[in-house]
Amino acid sequence: MPARQSDASALAPLLDGSTAGELIPELVRHGLQQLIELEVAAVLGAERHERSDDRLGYRNGYRPRNLATQVGDIDLMIPKLLETGGGDAIRMTSSRP
Repeated sequence: MPARQSDASALAPLLDGSTAGELIPELVRHGLQQLIELEVAAVLGAERHERSDDRLGYRNGYRPRNLATQVGDIDLMIPKLLETGGGDAIRMTSSRP
């Protein structure tokens, strides 16, 4: 999937004088969010706002989730799905004791 103009413009301010400590977590968040969106499109059988007879379900907003990584905590938005039998697009469970 080619990068959209809005994706590139969202990252542009980070490239101007940002430290690696600010840039790396944002790049990780951006990459993970894009992977989540691609997975949701595959599960649903249609891209966002796309009409298709093969569509298996619908998006129903987002659920905020925090993912602990080696580069720090990453805030992600996990899509909620309807009519797929799966609930959230991705299950994230806590690994903390």
